[in-house]
Amino acid sequence: MKTEIVLQYQGKNITDKEIAEKVKAAAGKKSGNIEIYVQPETNHVYYTVNAEGADDMVVDLF
Repeated sequence: MKTEIVLQYQGKNITDKEIAEKVKAAAGKKSGNIEIYVQPETNHVYYTVNAEGADDMVVDLF
């Protein structure tokens, strides 16, 4: 069985896989455990690597 999570917000769709790809691309060479925090109301996705975050660890959601 295949499953997919789709976030719908204000007429736009994005999958969990697409969000993860954006974060991985932004994280670049950083390695470790990534936690992703989605805030559709601000159109931002914040992330931490190994429980450490910074102001620049954010990507646009849509």
